[in-house]
Amino acid sequence: GLPNAGIDYYVSSSVLDEVAATGKPYIVSLSGLTVADNLEMLTRVASAVAAAPGRIAAVELNLACPNIPGKPTVALDFEQMASVLDRVLAHKAFAASALPLGIKLAPYFDGPHFDAAAAIINKRAVRIGYVVTMNTIGNCMVVDVESEVRPPPGPRACPPPPAFRPGALPMGRRVVYAGAQRRSLE
Repeated sequence: GLPNAGIDYYVSSSVLDEVAATGKPYIVSLSGLTVADNLEMLTRVASAVAAAPGRIAAVELNLACPNIPGKPTVALDFEQMASVLDRVLAHKAFAASALPLGIKLAPYFDGPHFDAAAAIINKRAVRIGYVVTMNTIGNCMVVDVESEVRPPPGPRACPPPPAFRPGALPMGRRVVYAGAQRRSLE
């Protein structure tokens, strides 16, 4: 997935012990380059939960990353999003761990996107514990303010600028309302 210390580090007994000592819940966020990567990481999380129950509070599946040139963001490709969620939720060891699954979405700017995301999430709502409605703005332009030059090309994602942050709550509300409307029609 994204550059970091790797799943084995984040589910190691030393990290789990260190986080447990803080008394704060520990959420393991996954963002593999492939579905197979995510499934392998879920296997490792499930093993860590079995070895040290209560140390991991939840797993967050980041469907808004990685930002890979030439590949769509999973959360914006609704067919792929449904397929990825189905494969993750069918993972036997993860299901046996009974950990809540959170999902992190890309920002949506169009009504049909809210409706599509809500339909996918609500169909699987029994297993989805929470939803983060805005991660980063993919494919943004980054400029060095000192030199006024754009850095070398490469995949980029920017945290939502301050002007977008108030939009995260209405996005969540819109996804919830879209789901509520669907449920009332069924």
